[in-house]
Amino acid sequence: MREPSQASAAYLEVIRRELPEYDRLQDEVVHATDGLAVARILDLGTGTGETSRRLLLAHPEASVIAIDPDAELLQIARDQLGDHADFRLGDLYEPLPHGPFDLIVSALSVHTMRPIDRSQFFSRAHRALRSGGRLVIGDAVTPGIELPGSPPLQDRAPDRLETLVERISQAGFTPKTTWSGADLAVVVGQK
Repeated sequence: MREPSQASAAYLEVIRRELPEYDRLQDEVVHATDGLAVARILDLGTGTGETSRRLLLAHPEASVIAIDPDAELLQIARDQLGDHADFRLGDLYEPLPHGPFDLIVSALSVHTMRPIDRSQFFSRAHRALRSGGRLVIGDAVTPGIELPGSPPLQDRAPDRLETLVERISQAGFTPKTTWSGADLAVVVGQK
């Protein structure tokens, strides 16, 4: 893998300013894969490839399919990861690539979906994982309060942590929260 590109470094500077616990979230996502034999990874909402980069450092023999709806971010990821990943333009609403995968990961993407779409996504992820595989979601969560605002704002708001765990459970996973901060969390779904 290559050193982070100038574009990736600039993006990371912005996100670290907006999310002071960004690096902790990324570390906890990778830590949530400890003890798992990982040959195939599906990274959904890849962005600049930072999550994939960190996962490949922890699992250097793994292959990654990196999917994101933003072509510019995928290019940054391609510049950073080179031929260590298969890059695809797409989003969380589309059918997942042919599995089975050992690990499906998504960092800071699921919260952008409508709640009903989140539940459907978790069901698709369950079908795409091998038996014993793992789903790792590192994402924004809403503190245990109701958000003010109109229904459209609430319709795109992150889930409360308990709701996120419940959605993952309803998809057939055994869920476990491995880390949570004020408004970020890592939830693992074991198949």
